Amino acid sequence: MEIEGLIFDHRLFIDSHYETLASTFCNLTGQKTSLTKERFLLNNWYEGYLYTLLLGIRNNQRENYIGNRTDKAPKWSSNYMKQYKYALFLLLSRNDILNELNLLDYQSIIQNNKDLKNILAELKKICDEYSNGGLKILSLLYEKNNTLFSEYNALEKIMRNNIKKS
Repeated sequence: MEIEGLIFDHRLFIDSHYETLASTFCNLTGQKTSLTKERFLLNNWYEGYLYTLLLGIRNNQRENYIGNRTDKAPKWSSNYMKQYKYALFLLLSRNDILNELNLLDYQSIIQNNKDLKNILAELKKICDEYSNGGLKILSLLYEKNNTLFSEYNALEKIMRNNIKKS
């Protein structure tokens, strides 16, 4: 099976602990509302997940689920496949992630004997942890300022101002 087919089977989750926070900047109800353009900065949780994932990666902030893992979609959206693959490959460019997955050198890859589906499943779990890390960052910022998401470019400012210097 092609990589894209395996990635397409990745489910979309959100930590129930952060759903209320996420609903302040992201439309979590999908097509059930017509207020998306008027009220939310992000149209859906795919966009929210990708944003929090990249925020978590850029700040090297990983968190396990605090609440229940809430299922938002049974498959990955083809509309966001390029962005998701970017995040996956961004993680695969890091030695700490390659080490965690036992993919750091040829010998460990051969001895590991995992198929691509299992490796991508492990990588998805890591993505979920980074997304939760991004949500934690946003939660801490929101606790300090509950008007954080009031401006149309709030998420851009947050990303720009909260990237740890390498």
